[in-house]
Amino acid sequence: METVARGATRTAPATYPVYDGSLVAFEGPGAACPNGASSAGLTVLKIEAHPAPKIATAWCAAVNGRGSPAVTVSDDDSNAIVWIVGAEGDNRLHGFRGDTGEPVFAGGGAPEAMQGLHAFTTLMATDGRLFVAGDGRIYAFTP
Repeated sequence: METVARGATRTAPATYPVYDGSLVAFEGPGAACPNGASSAGLTVLKIEAHPAPKIATAWCAAVNGRGSPAVTVSDDDSNAIVWIVGAEGDNRLHGFRGDTGEPVFAGGGAPEAMQGLHAFTTLMATDGRLFVAGDGRIYAFTP
């Protein structure tokens, strides 16, 4: 058994394949974040099955809020981006490269903060857009 988080994980994880296993993204601070990213709000684990089962923290990213992650890929199922909303925190959308955790979208400025978001908000991806629901509003983003 491996401890992967410093506390409870309360949202459903998002998973996506890589050539030598799978990556699993969840909201919460990782137990073994690389480069001392101890205040991370998003943790991504790498799970390998061969030659022997193995789990390790791939990367962590700082997110101010409590959203649920989602993953989008390009048309050829590559170039994964992990998206998460900083619900009840900075209330902004955040995007990270799925392979490295490098930020690709940092939420924009003050006008891009969404209103009425609640903990564990999950974004939806369809038709090339991302949608986030808040109290009485739907926000749409074109990544």
